[in-house]
Amino acid sequence: MRVLSDLERSLLIYYCLNAQASCKDIARKIGSKEHSVRRTIQRLSEQKIILPQPVPMINPKSLGLLEYQLFLTTINPEEGKQQKLIECLCSCRNVKWLGSLGGKYDLDVLIYAESPLEISNIVKGVAEEVGTVRFAKDTATDRKIN
Repeated sequence: MRVLSDLERSLLIYYCLNAQASCKDIARKIGSKEHSVRRTIQRLSEQKIILPQPVPMINPKSLGLLEYQLFLTTINPEEGKQQKLIECLCSCRNVKWLGSLGGKYDLDVLIYAESPLEISNIVKGVAEEVGTVRFAKDTATDRKIN
């Protein structure tokens, strides 16, 4: 897995949320120099970590990460259990997206991980902290990103 520098990590977070910002604005917001930001964006684009889209996207595969989508339901929901589950998932650095659903599943979670074992460890950690949670469906995705 490719390890991001502090500059790269800060830049990616800000850049994805503010795709139209200039390098000067990004540099000011993340506490760096404009030429460093410009050079880093160029390098990350060449490495296909930043993909040209109407909105910049991060390509997890180029960082050695797999994308997993989990659909889950709380079992015997107690008062506050779902909120505790949401807070636990939001605090996990691997969780990139979390949505509340209606119907058969309570939550839809997008997780980036290096391997299925890492996903298993995340699920185990959540279950230990929150209690019984049924991961009703999971899929490893291999989306084609140009």
